[in-house]
Amino acid sequence: MKPAELLKKCEEIYTSYNPSKVTVDTHAERFIVEQKIKEGGDALFLKQVLYGCVRYKKVLKIAVTHFYTTYSGSLIRSDFTMYMVLSYLAIFRLKDLSFPIFRQFLMSQEAQKMYLFTSFMFDAETLENVLKEEWLKHFDRAYVEDTLIANLLSFTEELAGTVELLETKTKGTRSKKTSSGGTESDEPQTTVLQPFNLTRPNPRKVPEPEKMESDFKAKDVPQAIYDGPRQLQQRIEDAKRQNKLELEKKYTSAAASTMKFRTADRPSNLEKIKREVEEEREANLNFEGIKAKPAPKFRPHSGNKVKLNMAAILREEAVYKKQQEQEAALLKAYEAELRDASSYDQWQSEMKAKDDEAKRKEVERRRMEMAMADLEAKEAREQKILENKMKAAQMQREAVELLEKKKDEEEKEHEELKRKVEEVIVGREATRQAVEETKLEKAKVVSEVAAEKREMRKKIEEEKEKELQEKADLVRQIRAAESLIAGTGGGGLNSKPDMFDPTETGGHNLLEEMSVAELRERLAMIKVREMEEREEKRQEIIAAKQQKEREIMEKVQLIQNVRLAAERQNLQRRKERAEGEIKENEVREKERHVAMQELNKKLDAKKKARLEEQAQLEREMRATRLRKQFLQADKDMVEEKR
Repeated sequence: MKPAELLKKCEEIYTSYNPSKVTVDTHAERFIVEQKIKEGGDALFLKQVLYGCVRYKKVLKIAVTHFYTTYSGSLIRSDFTMYMVLSYLAIFRLKDLSFPIFRQFLMSQEAQKMYLFTSFMFDAETLENVLKEEWLKHFDRAYVEDTLIANLLSFTEELAGTVELLETKTKGTRSKKTSSGGTESDEPQTTVLQPFNLTRPNPRKVPEPEKMESDFKAKDVPQAIYDGPRQLQQRIEDAKRQNKLELEKKYTSAAASTMKFRTADRPSNLEKIKREVEEEREANLNFEGIKAKPAPKFRPHSGNKVKLNMAAILREEAVYKKQQEQEAALLKAYEAELRDASSYDQWQSEMKAKDDEAKRKEVERRRMEMAMADLEAKEAREQKILENKMKAAQMQREAVELLEKKKDEEEKEHEELKRKVEEVIVGREATRQAVEETKLEKAKVVSEVAAEKREMRKKIEEEKEKELQEKADLVRQIRAAESLIAGTGGGGLNSKPDMFDPTETGGHNLLEEMSVAELRERLAMIKVREMEEREEKRQEIIAAKQQKEREIMEKVQLIQNVRLAAERQNLQRRKERAEGEIKENEVREKERHVAMQELNKKLDAKKKARLEEQAQLEREMRATRLRKQFLQADKDMVEEKR
């Protein structure tokens, strides 16, 4: 496998690893099987990279994070895993891997990315001043200096040529050391300006058209053109019949000559393998999912300490100070007025309790009313169903009448439509004549517009020809002017400037005039003074930080004492509240029981009244039916007598 492809696989195996689901070994084996990696060396390399990146994740993450911080404007976030893999190879595996192989990995990626990576990771100043301090926060000094930093610095000389090559590919230049110890770049020479040398292009010769000879001969007109539809249909039927016979013959002969392989008769364990694979896949299916563990129960007296940050400390201190100010104000008011607000607070709490009790009773009353309203709604719904049935019978009778009326209206509309169709036929004939006249008028207008376009095209061509002549005159004038300039010598482009002396002044006779050398000396003195001021400021900041830390520790101790006192008070208050709630629930339960008894009495009375009303209604309906029967009988008797 090529270095670039192998490095890409290392990124994929590390990115797809999820420690909460699988182990490192299982994930590595699955990945190698899925990617079909058959080479033993590549598979072993991928496993070792995954183990190393997981084991030394903290070391690698610190290095890559500072690398991104240093070159934040030149890196992209998607390359974070690639830099972690390269950092692991550089720090821990470079001796085993050998530098030529590591160089192949570097050269397989973009030159700019690898140049920034090598400049940062193998730089002694960066390792001592940046990474060493961060690594010492998590690891021993001996391990950091003798293992991490020593492994990187041991390959600095071998890496120098590779860094220069990457720099050349990235910048197009290569820095080299001068005799004075500094560096300078092999910058490309700038372009020297030259006068224009315009020449008149020779007219392009138009080649003569080639003579093309063709032996193409058109086929004769088929006889089917002159045949009638009957002969054509007969020919098509014959062709279909012939094609069908050819197809039957083709596939019949193919079926008879089918080859039979003797491998089909051999014993095979294919079905057994299929069954094992299906059982293995079914065993891996887990539709129930992973059940989450319940959250740990918090025990307030377990002795665990919560670390507070600065914002939490200051916020809690502000709350404590506010409470102290309120208590001090209460004591001051008591000293001045010789009374406090305890009696008022007690009265206020009693009134609130009475208001809450009144609200609770009001809610209970409304609940009972809602129960009664529900029963009334049920009765109203039953009555509404009866009324709807009566309305449905009436609507059916009205629907029969509407159907008869609609039938009459449809017959009238049919007669009206016949009359309108005749009118439309007459109107279409008139429209056809109008369309013919409009076509003639449009053809006339089109011919006029075409004539105008031809005149406009002719004028535009004349203007273009005139413009080309003016441009040709302008080019001739420019060439004449350039020939005059070339004859007079052209100016001093090739003149050499005088040599620059940094110890001399500009000679402008100014009061603050100084040489470049003096300017450099003064700048160096200013830089030294600024460094001294910065160091003094740093010491002041350190002292202020230490003082602030001492104050914070005092505040934390005070907050802990306040918390312990508040916890004891809260425990006592919760105990009293629980006892009060138990007593209040008992009283409410008794009141609810009494209210339910009253509600049941009212419901029974309503039910009894409703039953009596229904019985009275049934008696009235029975009497009405009997009266109708008697009337009908009297009517029949009268009819018989007539």
